[in-house]
Amino acid sequence: MFFSVRCLTRTLLVSLIFSPATLADTPAQNTMSWLSGQDAHYKLTLVTSTGHSTRSASGTMHYELKETPANWLTHQHIDVERTSATGKTEHLVSDYTATESKDGHSFIFQTRQQADNAIIRTISGKATRTGTDGYIEYAQPLKKTLPLSADVLFPVHHTAAILSAASDGKNSLALRLFDGTDEDGSLYTFATLTGWQKPAAAPAFPALISLPETRVTLAYFAHDTTEMMPDYTLEQSYFKNGVSDTITLDFGDFSMTGTLQSLSLPVIKDQKL
Repeated sequence: MFFSVRCLTRTLLVSLIFSPATLADTPAQNTMSWLSGQDAHYKLTLVTSTGHSTRSASGTMHYELKETPANWLTHQHIDVERTSATGKTEHLVSDYTATESKDGHSFIFQTRQQADNAIIRTISGKATRTGTDGYIEYAQPLKKTLPLSADVLFPVHHTAAILSAASDGKNSLALRLFDGTDEDGSLYTFATLTGWQKPAAAPAFPALISLPETRVTLAYFAHDTTEMMPDYTLEQSYFKNGVSDTITLDFGDFSMTGTLQSLSLPVIKDQKL
């Protein structure tokens, strides 16, 4: 599962220097067969508030991943109502859609952010890989073209690489990601994770009971500085088919936990390693 949380908070534009794997180095292509399409709904509840700036926050998240013969289709909707310490309430909505080719050569994206029913940010365009390198063509907010280097993964391939690392028993993984939620190109990510293990508690959803899971902390770093603190972090459980039943979203001055409320899966694939 991929979560676009950056579209609910302003990017801090910080960066960390990694030696990321190239597309050829990652086993994501072989791992794609593990992933399952899904239609998942989450309840969001407030966990922490930095400096007590947030009095309350609640919301919902809907994540849908569909598989076609050639593409992965992603739709994500996040709806949060937040009340500040001064009593001001704001309604934040984020919509994200993407079409990612299974061969990793094409990625069409749109991110739209609203605050109190007013659209405050839209990012859209297409990324194309030609051979080893490629380019990103933005249509919004400004038309421009940026290079796309060979080591950058699109979101579903990025998730597959994390699942593969868990299978290999790795405890960390540095990758570059382009997900279409930032108007300045790709980001650096650094994942710490466990290997596959039996869930500590039985999953609430029968489709997940027989699957191992890994716990992942994923830090996102932006582009242009040498600051060592991440833009934001995300903590979640990943089952082997890419479904998460719990996730913690860090929005900067407050964080929320998402708990899976409903889950619909297509016909389950053969998930042997």
